[in-house]
Amino acid sequence: MNTETTQSQELNEAPDRAKIIEWMNGQIEFKEIQLKLQQLDTSIAVTKAEYMKAMYTIAQISNPQQNSPSPELAEHTLTEEDLEANPDLVEQGFKAGDVVGIPKEAVMEEEAVPAKKRTLKK
Repeated sequence: MNTETTQSQELNEAPDRAKIIEWMNGQIEFKEIQLKLQQLDTSIAVTKAEYMKAMYTIAQISNPQQNSPSPELAEHTLTEEDLEANPDLVEQGFKAGDVVGIPKEAVMEEEAVPAKKRTLKK
């Protein structure tokens, strides 16, 4: 019963300055360790990201066809109409009569949609 009385007295008494400082020093040490752990975690995450980026680059260099399959191309001779519709081709140096490759899918879509004929109003 004597120990119970001592414990209840300690709980009721206000801690002195030395005990508060001791507790705070313990908290500071704990927070410093937490900070070091966070810095290590961040460093590990950055290293893993750099590793994954390097592996991705190596995979692209070693197998370029697997990463970006090129569509089958159909030859197309550029017309003035093509150049008017796509001014960026003129900026790149293309001119009417140049032969270029376009994806066959685009050619199939173009053929599927009939061209609208313009009629003149009288």
